Amino acid sequence: MELTHLKIAQTFEGSGSLTDGEGELIAFPGKGEGPQHDSDAERLSTIVHVVNERFGLELGETDQL
Repeated sequence: MELTHLKIAQTFEGSGSLTDGEGELIAFPGKGEGPQHDSDAERLSTIVHVVNERFGLELGETDQL
């Protein structure tokens, strides 16, 4: 699989700042172990297809890399 087109579009306008004050840090469970292998993982091509359906594929020659 090869990336051939890319488009950058603004989809949000507003503030991304955090609120002042104290927060709570919640650690991941376990003893420093990463997530276990997910045997039901989707193939990359399926994931790319879902993302393209959700966010559109309105790409033209100006978006070509």
